[in-house]
Amino acid sequence: MAMPMIELNFTGDPAPFCCPVCGHQIYTEKADGSFCKHVVFSLVDLDMQRQCNNYVYESAFMAVAKSKVESEPEWDGDVDEFLDDLGFDETTELVPQSINSPSAFMFKVATYGTGCCGPIGSAYCAVVDFLPQS
Repeated sequence: MAMPMIELNFTGDPAPFCCPVCGHQIYTEKADGSFCKHVVFSLVDLDMQRQCNNYVYESAFMAVAKSKVESEPEWDGDVDEFLDDLGFDETTELVPQSINSPSAFMFKVATYGTGCCGPIGSAYCAVVDFLPQS
């Protein structure tokens, strides 16, 4: 079963994102950097900072990533280096392959605009699971 995905594109600053289950602030100006138990995976494209907040899902994600590394014969680095080089869109494509939960969905937000030096943009994604496995 494919993981449902909600994709939003904004010009300018995106709306804040809070957990739809409990309301915890995730990507907002007031967010404290912590995640509730429902946000099981997050990724920010600016620094490729990814965070798995659930051991079950993290193990599954790393297993999928390791399989991807093994299918790349020219790659000689480790899994973390591979994921850092993979890029935002390619990393988010691995997530649905690793999280097999009927109560989970992915939320992707992208912002685009024009700054003084040309086009600018950023994106983040979060996987929310209403009934996270433990």
